[in-house]
Amino acid sequence: MKKTVGLALFFFAIIVVALSACGNEESNSSEALDITLTMGEQSGSMYPIGAAIGEYIGNTFEGTRRSVVVGGALANLELVGRNEAQMGHSSSGLSYAAFEGIEPFDNQLEDVTTIAKVFESLFHIGVIASAEIDSFEDVKEKQYPLTISVGNRGTENELLTRRALEEYGITYDDLEEWGGRVEFVSMGDASSLIRDGHIEAVTSLAGYPAAPFEEIMSSRDLKFLSLSEEVAEALSEKYGYQAMDIPANTYNNQAEAVNTVGGGVVIIANKNMPEEIIYEVTKWMNSEAGNNTLGNINAGVNDFLSDPEKASEGLGAPLHPGAQRYYEEVGVAVD
Repeated sequence: MKKTVGLALFFFAIIVVALSACGNEESNSSEALDITLTMGEQSGSMYPIGAAIGEYIGNTFEGTRRSVVVGGALANLELVGRNEAQMGHSSSGLSYAAFEGIEPFDNQLEDVTTIAKVFESLFHIGVIASAEIDSFEDVKEKQYPLTISVGNRGTENELLTRRALEEYGITYDDLEEWGGRVEFVSMGDASSLIRDGHIEAVTSLAGYPAAPFEEIMSSRDLKFLSLSEEVAEALSEKYGYQAMDIPANTYNNQAEAVNTVGGGVVIIANKNMPEEIIYEVTKWMNSEAGNNTLGNINAGVNDFLSDPEKASEGLGAPLHPGAQRYYEEVGVAVD
């Protein structure tokens, strides 16, 4: 009898130890999740938008630790793709390039997914009104010696400008051979150059009306070049941009709409982020509460986050499963 009781106590002790170990394992598996959001400069809109998203996550998911760091549209994709940051912002054009593994990326970033579009940026091609060209076709046909600022090397604006010119059969070398010049400078420097008469054209991927163009036009008359339907379609098919219009009368003396391409400023996430977190973030961003919070930072987000179909369209990279779940729930057809 004593032997039987002893064996029972022995096996009971083993069970207790096993259950204790399971409890410890469960505790370890629910350790706090660290989430880094890599956003834009602190002086811009995207950094506080990232902070607001991080605060929502912290308030909704107990035990999550989040931090917001300064980044850039291109670097953010690389960080999120490597899971060194879990969320961030970028552009739809660069997100497309990252997922496809095309310039400016050396490798395909398959772990990059998207959540929502918060702004749109349109490709502006501003030229002084007195220039004897009205299109890039004119530049090619006349071998016009165009002096143009295309943005800093390696930026999305410079990349898009080069690609647009190439669709017309024009290279930077061609412009220089025809007596023109290509300046790789920031929009601020380009504004000074064109106002002072040192260049006659500038490109910018920006929302509208873009303040730098309005500033230039306070002292210099500009006209905006349209892209042909064929070029816009090629840029869409090859690089994930969308055909868009700068509406008539957006700028002074701009009587007609300007045909161009553009994309969105998008929120991105590593695909391994928990589905439930991304689902709730997407739902909140598209809710009245999310619109109010983020709209107080920049009212432009309400144009997209008030309409789930617009928020989920043309993001460049695939939706995160959590985001896709939300959009499907509200009746948006997503791929």
